Amino acid sequence: MALFAPAGTPKDVVAALNEAAKKSLETPKVKEALATAGVSAWYMTPQELDQQVRKDIDYWQPVIRKANITIE
Repeated sequence: MALFAPAGTPKDVVAALNEAAKKSLETPKVKEALATAGVSAWYMTPQELDQQVRKDIDYWQPVIRKANITIE
């Protein structure tokens, strides 16, 4: 799970959203709610998230193609 913004979102808006998300992940109330839901959360910069998404695409794309998975 991650927080995304539309392509072309101004960098200052992305930075503000990123900072707000980071701060919220650090609050005890959010930490408790996530733990109760059985979710482990950690912070990534937009650049780190971009790298992770690209890595996930590289990993899963061959699996999806081999299994002939399509979107209906």
